Amino acid sequence: MNKFLHCLLAIAALSPGAGLSAASAGQLSVHDISHIVPSAETETSGAQATTQTMTVGYCLEPSISMGTGKGTRIGGALQLNAATVAMFAGNKITAVLVANGSTKSTTTTSAPIEVFCTKTLDGTPIAKATGQMDYTNTKKYNTYEFASPITIEEGQPLYIGFIAEQQEADEYPLTADGYPGHDAINEPGGFYGLTDDYGDFGWSVGPASQYGYPCVKVIIEGESMPTDMCRLSAIGVPYSTDPEQPFTAEIEITNTATNEITSVGISYRIADGEPQTATADLAQPIGYGVSAVVSFPVTYPAEGNNVKFEATVSTVNGRPNGAPETMTSASTTFLSLSPENGFQRNMVVEEATGTWCGWCPRGIVGMEKMKELHSDGTFIPIAVHGNYSATQRDPMTSSSYTSLINNVGGGFPASLINRNKGYYGIIDPDFDNFKAAYADIVNRPAVAKVEIDSIERKSRTTDIYAKVTFGISEPNATYRLAYVITEDEVGPYNQSNYYSYLSQNMPLEGWQDKEPYVSTMYNDVARAISSYNGTANSIPASVTAGEPVTHRGSVSSTAVKNYKNAHYIALLINTTTGYIENAVLYTPSDPSSITDIEADADPDAPVRYYNLQGVEVADPVYGHIYIRRQGSSATKIRF
Repeated sequence: MNKFLHCLLAIAALSPGAGLSAASAGQLSVHDISHIVPSAETETSGAQATTQTMTVGYCLEPSISMGTGKGTRIGGALQLNAATVAMFAGNKITAVLVANGSTKSTTTTSAPIEVFCTKTLDGTPIAKATGQMDYTNTKKYNTYEFASPITIEEGQPLYIGFIAEQQEADEYPLTADGYPGHDAINEPGGFYGLTDDYGDFGWSVGPASQYGYPCVKVIIEGESMPTDMCRLSAIGVPYSTDPEQPFTAEIEITNTATNEITSVGISYRIADGEPQTATADLAQPIGYGVSAVVSFPVTYPAEGNNVKFEATVSTVNGRPNGAPETMTSASTTFLSLSPENGFQRNMVVEEATGTWCGWCPRGIVGMEKMKELHSDGTFIPIAVHGNYSATQRDPMTSSSYTSLINNVGGGFPASLINRNKGYYGIIDPDFDNFKAAYADIVNRPAVAKVEIDSIERKSRTTDIYAKVTFGISEPNATYRLAYVITEDEVGPYNQSNYYSYLSQNMPLEGWQDKEPYVSTMYNDVARAISSYNGTANSIPASVTAGEPVTHRGSVSSTAVKNYKNAHYIALLINTTTGYIENAVLYTPSDPSSITDIEADADPDAPVRYYNLQGVEVADPVYGHIYIRRQGSSATKIRF
């Protein structure tokens, strides 16, 4: 959908054995099978006879396989939700397709497997069939037929999946596509059946955010298959636009019917404007389950933030779209701002990292190189350390920042750029990825400028005095401020290093010449964040262009070891989108510099105010702490 999509796909292609370390994955062990070429597929779809056959599934191509240990069970499933069963009501489920797993064993070539169809994952199956998973045909789909077809009834969602028996430790019966960005609402296909440490089997969607969807599909046959149906899979517009310039809207569509799609009609609306239409002919017809992106030019001449863009795929092949309404419409928002009314936008990187993570040195390298290249404050690094498990812990973990770990899906290393996952994706913290994102983000004007006037340290917290100036007036503003403390020169701690000549021996700015565990001093370590989503009421509900908004925030500083190495960050968060609209990094100078302020010998001299770092302040802000000097007299006051 945008030029940064490759960043997201690049992460999806990595397995924990090839660049992405697993976190919170229970007992999953992973085998990279992306290099294996399967034999010919056996599935069929889109037959045009009176009785038609369709293969329905939400997964992409098989990429990784995984297991849970010798003597355990592991499975995968998808759901035909209410909208999907409504489309296929009256037709029949005849079989299940499951991609074969893999093995490193020289003796085990297959595994017992049971496929099922049920109304609830933990319920009694409506139908089931048994067979053998074939490890000699890794990634190929085997077909498991039910003895009696299952009639699909409208209003009754169904779960279809499999459970395999893992006989040896080096078997990997479950194959997944490795893509963490699936639409779990309209395409609920990320159900994992796992055996826990106590030997109990249960279902979870958690692993899907890291490993993607299990490779499971279902065969449906019947005489009343859907035609001329199309789902709006995704909608994309630039997150910031110039009201004086047209921009391109992109709509991703997915064929959900038996016949091919050659054209679609789009109805769209911006803010409170009149509905408009656009027609797009596809360069190539698409069959069932295939997606395509159509685009069309759009103009919006007004300024504003959180401008709503709504779109509906109204026609397919010139006929009304027969898909349920919930599947044909979507909306997003964008910022429309003239460059002359905007401010410099800074790039904030929040990176999930860990001392236990062998691939995380590339994040250390990426962040340091970006700081060297952009020391002017336009690059703001925050290294968020997280634990792998109860026994593999990182001593620099901040409990206040666990939401970041969840937002990147549990994969390490991984990072967010201004928390704009929709446009930049989940970025692997490689220097080249950072450079590409930086070149884009700093050239987009920001709706506001964020400043930190001063800080005040207390026994367990630090107060941060921030000021925000907006470029446009917003009567319904949805912003909050969050405050972060980071610290440099933390450690030393041992950093796991898979790049070592004694491990994978991969080049990375000298890390390949180091040992598998490297004593390291860490920079940009997130010590605390005041509130991940920002402090309520820190920004008023109505803001006026050019009128500064001031706020005093408080953040815990108990984890800081050396205040001389501390940095203070203010984040302006858009609560409608979750994006960081802008931010500032503030590094105090040595407080002893206050002694360098020159005193006027005249006791009747004008009063002059300085912040606690010794910098003269022309316009003191109410409630802030300053040094008040008049002649040779100096007093610390709250203004």
